[in-house]
Amino acid sequence: MPAGASEPIHSSYTERYPPDTTACIFWLKNRRPDLWRDVQGREHAVEVKPPQLSAEARAAKAQRLLDEVFAEVAEHSGASKC
Repeated sequence: MPAGASEPIHSSYTERYPPDTTACIFWLKNRRPDLWRDVQGREHAVEVKPPQLSAEARAAKAQRLLDEVFAEVAEHSGASKC
């Protein structure tokens, strides 16, 4: 009771809470799932095709790669190519 009052004073009081962001997120997702989903769907129309090499070109590329590997191993170990 306030000082000097003979009766308690009654007044209306509205409790205020800070906004709950998690509740807001769920409300948005449930209300408009097409706009507020976690992962947006993306469609890609790009088709990647590996380059088509002839058998001779593949063999030449493989031999070149083997030569590079053998040269690097020989450089580090002091051994020569077999």
